[in-house]
Amino acid sequence: MKSWVENSQLVELINTLDDFQAEQYRKKLICYVNQYQEIYPFDILDDVQAYLQLKLEADDLDFTCIPQEVTQAIETGYYEYCISLNEISAAYKIVTKVTPLTRLDLIQFANHLLEAYSCNYSEEEFLAPKLTELVCLLHK
Repeated sequence: MKSWVENSQLVELINTLDDFQAEQYRKKLICYVNQYQEIYPFDILDDVQAYLQLKLEADDLDFTCIPQEVTQAIETGYYEYCISLNEISAAYKIVTKVTPLTRLDLIQFANHLLEAYSCNYSEEEFLAPKLTELVCLLHK
């Protein structure tokens, strides 16, 4: 996969964080990937989005016991023959991992989302605005 964030302000910002701080962005990342799923819905990920929305509303970010249908949907989407679906599924894998998020997770998450956007738009149309969006997301 292409590194969409290489030499960007986003990577500079992420590199100022320590790994403990990276975990603090899990909620925002879940909201961001759910927003993509709302705009470009994949039927297979509807239950994943709904489950994560419930977790957010309950302020429960413990993912040690994820319903099997949710993990199965993420896995299936990850291996389907559709690049944007693969990338969104990969992003969902990151935000539902049991261990705390790291800086590398933040970078990989951003790359997966940007790769998904690249399936819908030309680089000129999406890259700068989406990088700015992600920087703003981490600044809030």
